[in-house]
Amino acid sequence: MTAGTEDWMNMETISDRLVIASFKDGILTCLFCGEKAVQLNFEKGKSSLVGNIYAGRVRHIVSNIDAAFVDIGEETPAYFSLDEKSGPVYLDGKKHDRLKEGDEILVKVKKDAVKTKNAVCSSVFREASNWDFLNRCSMRKAPCLVKEAEPFWQYLAEKVLDSGQAEAVTDIPAVSETLNRYSEKCRLYADETLPLMKLYSLETIADEALSGKVWLKDGGYLVIEPTEAMTVIDVNTGKTDRKGTREDIILKTNREAAAEIARQLRLRNISGIVMVDFINMKTPEEKEDLLKDLNTLLSGDPVETSAVDMTSLDIAEIVRRKTGKPFSEQMKV
Repeated sequence: MTAGTEDWMNMETISDRLVIASFKDGILTCLFCGEKAVQLNFEKGKSSLVGNIYAGRVRHIVSNIDAAFVDIGEETPAYFSLDEKSGPVYLDGKKHDRLKEGDEILVKVKKDAVKTKNAVCSSVFREASNWDFLNRCSMRKAPCLVKEAEPFWQYLAEKVLDSGQAEAVTDIPAVSETLNRYSEKCRLYADETLPLMKLYSLETIADEALSGKVWLKDGGYLVIEPTEAMTVIDVNTGKTDRKGTREDIILKTNREAAAEIARQLRLRNISGIVMVDFINMKTPEEKEDLLKDLNTLLSGDPVETSAVDMTSLDIAEIVRRKTGKPFSEQMKV
């Protein structure tokens, strides 16, 4: 199914759209909810190990942190927690009293290596209960890759299309062919006069998601600064043109900022601890209401995210579960 510019843009009934476009020798995926971009992902080749399943060999066990380090055939071994209740999935299919050095186990990568931190792997995955899959794996020699994860664009597309509320559009024939084997809701964009990247302003969206400053609708702005330990976000009134008392302006700016912060965390795939320095409010009730509003906004993120506290200095602490690399790191590949 092929779509041109006018055909695609006239589909007003579609609330969500997933755009999968060729970009910088890779694939840029952008999910829209209404008119706003809410999630970005860039893949250039196979830059992530997340989702891959490996036959790994235990290199060594570190008892004081209840962990093992497993050779999966990459430059550095992957971290494997010994606290998993289900226990390791042994390559030989037999029961073992305890995990020891030299054991060969099946693991799935949950997190990529980041700077000095090893990749994280687990024996909790769907295929662990599939006997046919386990039997095939038993014939492999560790360390080796036994099942490669599907591309993130395919994972996201299938998840979004499953909801029944969205359609996907792509300018990549191979992507269209793959997704249309799964669903008929993916359309191949073929208007050479206006590239898909231009049609949806994807390059502008990507640039804004890499910028340290985000402007709010009424003149305020956010400053987003990733650090080694956390991400810090500062809320500023800027050149706001709101009318009313200073207290009203501050409260409205903070609420607008909260909505934009919830979107930016998902858009940029920011994870871990996020500290937000809101503009100082006058009463404890205003702070409590803002924290409740923030949690309501964060609840729309498919990745587990919550605002856990707000200090007396109006600094909110947000925690977002890690899933893959931030968009900024994806673009460095």
